[in-house]
Amino acid sequence: PLNVKYKLPLFLEGEVTHKKYSKWLRRKAASLASRDEKRWKQKVRKSDYAQAIHDAVLRSEGRDAYTREILDWSLLSQYDNDESQRKGSRYKRELALLPTVDHLDPESRQPNFRICGWQTNNWKSDLTIEELKELCKKFLRAQRLQSLRRLFMIR
Repeated sequence: PLNVKYKLPLFLEGEVTHKKYSKWLRRKAASLASRDEKRWKQKVRKSDYAQAIHDAVLRSEGRDAYTREILDWSLLSQYDNDESQRKGSRYKRELALLPTVDHLDPESRQPNFRICGWQTNNWKSDLTIEELKELCKKFLRAQRLQSLRRLFMIR
């Protein structure tokens, strides 16, 4: 359709229909706006959220903002809570590259989003980018230390 507010990004052509993308965008905007209204006890405009999410999708070029992995856009709107309950962590791994919307700064009251895979979003949680970097540094230091201990058989 030529007369649409949020045009399907070129990298999504052949991956998802414009109808599916638009539905996902509306649902994500409504869900995040509702959550943020409750969190901040102030009215937000769903249209601002939809525009911010669409802008984040365009900036992503189809990739996870944090890992740069190519996301699996065919998984849009495929999450099934019952199946998640049945399969547990295996289900999360199957949908690791499901595109999700992440607040860049969870404390900001502005709709500033990044697109990332479900696994990345779970992992990042409510951390800021700086907090995430620090956590990654600590993790990698601990892993190197464990490797050195194993190498030299130190307990």
